[in-house]
Amino acid sequence: MALSSRVTNDNAQCKLVKETRLCNIRPCSSMSIPVKKGRKCSRTHKAPEPLRLSYAGCRSTRLYRPNYCGLCVDGRCCSPRRTRTASVTFACPDGERFDHSVMFVQSCKCSDKCSHLNEVALPPQQWLYGDTHKFTD
Repeated sequence: MALSSRVTNDNAQCKLVKETRLCNIRPCSSMSIPVKKGRKCSRTHKAPEPLRLSYAGCRSTRLYRPNYCGLCVDGRCCSPRRTRTASVTFACPDGERFDHSVMFVQSCKCSDKCSHLNEVALPPQQWLYGDTHKFTD
C-alpha cells in the first residue's frame, strides 16, 4: 500500500489541513484479466478473494474485497475515476491496534492524460519495514 496526501480547506474552520490516506490502485503482482473481445480496456477488477489489508507489518482486523484499476491495452493510462475513503482498523503482531483512512476504488477510467502517473512527477515513496510480507491464515 502507498500513502496519498492532499492539503485542503474543506472543513468548518476553512483552515488548511493535510489529509493522508492509504491507497492501492492495483496490486504489484499483475492481475491477468483478459480484455473482452472488441474492447481496448479492462478497467475495474474486484479482488478474486476477500483479503486482509497490510500496512507497516500490521493487518486489517476484517476482510475486504477491494476493486483495482486494470490496464488499457491501447497505450492509455488507467486510473481511479471515483473513490471513497473509509477508516480501517489494523492489528499488529505486538498487539497494537490503530485506525487509518484507506482509499477504496469504486471505478476507473482509461485516459490519454498520463503525465500525473509519470514516476518522475510522483513524490518519493517511503517503504516501511514489513510492507512486503505475505500473510497466511
